[in-house]
Amino acid sequence: MDIIIILVIIAIFIMILMYLQDKHRVKEDFSNKLVSNKLLIKKTMNYDKVFENNKYSIWIPKPINDYYPIGNYISLNKKPPSEMATLVKNSSGLESNDKPIKYEIVSITNKNYAIWKPIGATDQLSLGHIISKDYPSKYLIRTLPIQFCEKSIVNNRLIKNKISRFDKGYELWSIQNSNLFICNNINNYNLDALKDVYSLKENSLDIEKKLYIKSINSYKKMFSYKDDKLGKKFYVWRPVPPPNFCSLGDIILTTKSDPNGKLRTIVVNKSFCKIPLNYGTKSINTIKTKDKTINFWRPKPHNDYYFFGDIVVVGDDQPEADNLIYSISVDYIKNINKEIHTLVYNNISDDNPISLWSDPNHCFKCSNSYSNPNKNNYVLNMSFTKSDYDLSDTRKKLNITYNKKKNFKKMNETDLIDLIKESISNKLDIRLERLNNISLTEDTVILDIEPKSTNIDEPTISKCISKLNKHIEVEPLKIYNKNKDTHYISLMRIFKTEENNFIELDNSHFNTQKE
Repeated sequence: MDIIIILVIIAIFIMILMYLQDKHRVKEDFSNKLVSNKLLIKKTMNYDKVFENNKYSIWIPKPINDYYPIGNYISLNKKPPSEMATLVKNSSGLESNDKPIKYEIVSITNKNYAIWKPIGATDQLSLGHIISKDYPSKYLIRTLPIQFCEKSIVNNRLIKNKISRFDKGYELWSIQNSNLFICNNINNYNLDALKDVYSLKENSLDIEKKLYIKSINSYKKMFSYKDDKLGKKFYVWRPVPPPNFCSLGDIILTTKSDPNGKLRTIVVNKSFCKIPLNYGTKSINTIKTKDKTINFWRPKPHNDYYFFGDIVVVGDDQPEADNLIYSISVDYIKNINKEIHTLVYNNISDDNPISLWSDPNHCFKCSNSYSNPNKNNYVLNMSFTKSDYDLSDTRKKLNITYNKKKNFKKMNETDLIDLIKESISNKLDIRLERLNNISLTEDTVILDIEPKSTNIDEPTISKCISKLNKHIEVEPLKIYNKNKDTHYISLMRIFKTEENNFIELDNSHFNTQKE
């Protein structure tokens, strides 16, 4: 009898285990695109043409591996769109529901192509309309779970197209915060189609592999230039990355100050980068001085890769190497709806106009005119990056006054600095490595607090300063000897000074603007 009971218990246990495994497997197969409630995406600039007339052309992005388009894109000429297209991770298997369940005709073009509205399954949305001569395949595009979408509005009327005397035609409208479009049939007085509009929810997007970046402050000076006629100056420096990291381009500054040890610039791990295909057959433009010639060269990227800037060559030769500048995948950049490029220099010349434009990270591009050569406001998408240190935690320089103990015996300054560093580290509960460049004047301790690590839980610089300041306001922080039986100095007050003279990385454009 006991054996039967044991066998029954074992059988029940096995059935429960099998049920849990099956439940987990179904959950895994339900959607390959869901990771921590995020929608996995890729981006591309490669399109196939679907349709064209004398007013516009329609394009569909090319899939990449297991990533598929979410709609068609429009160009107001016969060239492919200049914008990046978003692709989404495919959901496979019988449980997937990211393919349209049907298409409804919205209007007919003057070439007998139909404009279709994709209809998604329950709780799935399509974000734009498509054009096709035949009934579209259900596998052509992907619909999206409603939790990854947000209500939007139509933005601008792109096209109004009359078909015939008896057919008033249709309008194509752009969508706010989207590069897709929707159609309104002018023959119908119902405008509901222009009200039921959605776009991707940017904070719900993610990528399979984060871009590994660092922030460095080491540079090699390339040249400086002064336009005596206009009184304009600029200076070009080349970032010097650590091993296995790559520069995204030369930087341009308008101040003479040496950026080494001060200016923070992003570099990218080599595994994410590609060298240029080439630099073209000739430079973009040239500046000549009495003793040298400066040429600006533009690297050509691989498909779906992007260069943030140009490089300079002192002399008339082509760039001396193919690894002076690197590109990154368009997956890691985004377009923001705000002008980010600043005019750094321009001459005044009818024969050889030239202007130089800088982005927030000081990478620059050269123009053969006085117009901005950047068609789009592309910046790094910091949400898709990872780093050893928090790049938003800006380095600070502290000035802390101190009093010497009466009968203070002069001691080795290096030993005293080590004691100060250890005491502050213990009080703030931070790593010793975060306290650097410590020096002493007659009555002040000067030190830098480094940004917090992203790999461990530790306080930001602002919290460190606040905690130290609160402690000192209550009671001076005494710096004891190693035996803790006497102290040498007491830290009295943190006082504010000018911002460190550090030119820190400008992250304001990276995370505050919508795509």
